[in-house]
Amino acid sequence: MVLAMAGLALAALVGLTVWSVTGRFWHLLVIAAIAVPLMPLLVNTVTGDVSRYAPGWLFSDAASGKDDVVIASVAATFFIAILLAALAFGLGKAVWRLANRSRE
Repeated sequence: MVLAMAGLALAALVGLTVWSVTGRFWHLLVIAAIAVPLMPLLVNTVTGDVSRYAPGWLFSDAASGKDDVVIASVAATFFIAILLAALAFGLGKAVWRLANRSRE
């Protein structure tokens, strides 16, 4: 239950971030294009196996516990890649606006 709540909180954070930096549909495509190359980097470093960071009681016991770890790792990789891509896109958008404003 705690794992599902953490996943929902992360999904809400990602949704809010994406919603705040996008103004047009093609912005979503750019964020997705940025997120795809980030996923292998995240798998090999930060979110490859979330059981290293999460306490043991968070996952259920026995064979179903392995499924929880896999699902949590995949969801964390997916959501964090999109979150980082949205933040990078928002930063790039802000820099672009600042650069164009300074020309005027």
